[in-house]
Amino acid sequence: MSLIEIFVLALVQGITEFLPISSSAHLILVGRFLGIAEQSLFSDVAMHFGTVLAVLVFYSKPLLQMGKNLIGKVKVKSDFSQPKLILFLIIALIPTAIGGFLIQDFVSANPRSFLWIGINSIVFGALLLWVDHAKGEKNLSEMTWKQALGIGAVQILALFPGVSRSGITLTALRFFGFSREASIYFSVILSVPTILGASLLTVIDMPMISLSELFLSIFFSCIFTFLCLFYFVKWIKKMHSFDVFVYYRIVLGVLLLLLTL
Repeated sequence: MSLIEIFVLALVQGITEFLPISSSAHLILVGRFLGIAEQSLFSDVAMHFGTVLAVLVFYSKPLLQMGKNLIGKVKVKSDFSQPKLILFLIIALIPTAIGGFLIQDFVSANPRSFLWIGINSIVFGALLLWVDHAKGEKNLSEMTWKQALGIGAVQILALFPGVSRSGITLTALRFFGFSREASIYFSVILSVPTILGASLLTVIDMPMISLSELFLSIFFSCIFTFLCLFYFVKWIKKMHSFDVFVYYRIVLGVLLLLLTL
């Protein structure tokens, strides 16, 4: 891919990965509309790796505090740095890993069309709108292992373009009554092992890209993801809802359905 193509796809990846609007769907759509013939799954993986680096930098303070709390060096009373969150992340990954392994071939062979992306965008956007207006303000300290298991189970649906990994996990967390800020945090840190695991499965037997393309994909994606996370968290604190993202999903879904007629 050319530098401008890498830049555009990294921009799309960085903006859409943690917004509840489906990064995989947007990478597919932008790649097709711009005619990026050389876009590969490996380049997608490289950009996803860039998002992981951005998460580790953006949430470095609570994650480091969590590690220190785990080994007993400090006792920080922060909702985001509780050691038990590590256990809940592991629990959430169990159904995701099992389900992803079982349906990976089916997903790869089927719904990447405009029709299915449009349907998924509308249906799961509407579901997020419904649960987001519940009056849930729980802290992560109130999470149970059953809720973590449920979040991991619904995350399997994110394998289908248009569903959105961020969107479906935020939907589950809001359904269980967690605050928006807590929901974003858990959804984002859950993405780290999820993306890394999915990436390892994807790159097996996949043709590699050049080192320059690999570096640029990771670099640009990391920068744009960090900026998106910064403004996304700030937006939620100020606006107190995911409505604007849901409306965007519905409009996008309708447009895609019209394109299939």
